[in-house]
Amino acid sequence: MSKTITIYEPFGLHLQLFETSLEIAQKHLDRGDIVNFVTCNALLPICEINPQKSLTYCTRCISRRNNGIKLLDPKVKLTSIQSLFTSQDRKEAKHLKTKFKSIEDLKSYKIENFSIGSGVYSSILDKAQNHKPSLPDYQNEIADFIHTSFVIFKAFDNYLKKTETDLVYLFNGRHATGRPVLDACRINNINFRTIEYHCYLDQYKIFDNTQPHDFLYRAKKADKLWNDSRVDQQSKKKIGASYYKKSKANDLLYRDITKSQKKELLPKNWDHSKQNIAFFTNSEFESYAAFEFREESVYESHFSGVKAILKSLDEVTHNLHIYIRLHPFLATIPKAKDEVLQYKKLSHPYVSIIWPDEPIDSTELLKQADKSVTYISSISMEAVFHKKPTILLSKHFTAHMGGCYLPNTHKKVMELL
Repeated sequence: MSKTITIYEPFGLHLQLFETSLEIAQKHLDRGDIVNFVTCNALLPICEINPQKSLTYCTRCISRRNNGIKLLDPKVKLTSIQSLFTSQDRKEAKHLKTKFKSIEDLKSYKIENFSIGSGVYSSILDKAQNHKPSLPDYQNEIADFIHTSFVIFKAFDNYLKKTETDLVYLFNGRHATGRPVLDACRINNINFRTIEYHCYLDQYKIFDNTQPHDFLYRAKKADKLWNDSRVDQQSKKKIGASYYKKSKANDLLYRDITKSQKKELLPKNWDHSKQNIAFFTNSEFESYAAFEFREESVYESHFSGVKAILKSLDEVTHNLHIYIRLHPFLATIPKAKDEVLQYKKLSHPYVSIIWPDEPIDSTELLKQADKSVTYISSISMEAVFHKKPTILLSKHFTAHMGGCYLPNTHKKVMELL
C-alpha cells in the first residue's frame, strides 16, 4: 500500500542536504509512494544558509532545487511555504515577541506547543558560535528568525491539516527553519524523520520521530544493532575496529579535523615517569545547540569542571601531569576564540595545554596516557578501544555503551584520577 511522503526542503543551495533529499524521494517513488515537496520561494525574511538575504543566493537555491527535482521519476508535487500562510496568520504575526531580556527568555518563548524560541536560539548560537551570545548584537537576526519560524510553523500546520500525509522528512530539527516543522508534526500526530550528516562521505543518518541529538535513542539503536543476530559478533568487532584504523577511515570522512596532526607526535615535555592524564575537551557551544537533550554532567560547564579538578589537585601531593587537548574543531571556528582563550588563564606546573591547531597526535596521546578524561567526544570510545581507563564527566551517548567510568560527584572524579 502506497504512502504519502512530504519532504521539507528549503536548502537547495546546500548540495549535500539537497542530494540526500532527492535520494530519499526517489527511493519512495520507486516503492510506489506519492512524494510531495514543501519548499521556500525566497520570501522568508532569513534562513541559516543565507542569513544576509542575498537574492543571488536565493535565485541559485531555487534554480538548483527546481532542476534537481525535475530528475525525479515519476514527478512530484511542489508546494511553497508562503502559499500556505493565510491572512489570519499574518494578523497573528503582528503580535509576535521579538525582543528578549535574556537567553533564557528567548529559549523559553513558546506559542502554545510550538517552541519557537528554542529553534531561534539554536540558529543564533550557530551564527555566534558561542553558547552565550550577546542578544543585542543579534537583535535584527532574532527578529527575522522569529518571523521566519512563525511563517513556517503556521504554513506547515495548515498543510498537515488539509493534506493527507503519512510521513514527513526534515533536516536536523533544531534550527529556526526546522523546529517549526518538527513541532507541527508532533501537534498533528504525524510521523516524521530527521536527517543528519553521517561522518562518512555521501552517507546520512535518519532518526524516527526524534532529533539527532537524542542520545538515548541513539544508544538504544546501537544496542539493537549490536544484538542483531543477522551478523555474527566477530564480524561486528571487525567493523567497529575499522573505524579506529585512521589511515583508512580518514579518507572516507566528511570532516577530518585531525588531518593537520603528525602521526605519533607527543608533547615535547612528555615524561613517562609521571602519571599522565589526557584530558580531551569539546567545542562547548555545540553542547548547547539542542539544549533539551543536554546530558547530565558532574559540572556546570566544561571549563568549570577543569578548574574544579585543578583546584583540588593543588591541595594534594600527586605525581600527575595533565595534558588538556582542546578540541581540534575549535581551530576552524574564529568566533570561538573566547572558549579557547579562557584556557590561557590556567597556570599550574603539572598542566600542559595543547591548542586546537597544534600537530600533536590525539590518538598517540591517548595511547601513551595512563588515563583519559572527556565529556562527550567519540575519543572516549577510541580510548576504550586502546584499553585505557576512561573517565566520562557527562552521561552522553558513549556513557551508555559500557567501558567508561561514570562518576556522579566531584569527589568521585578525584578518586578516579
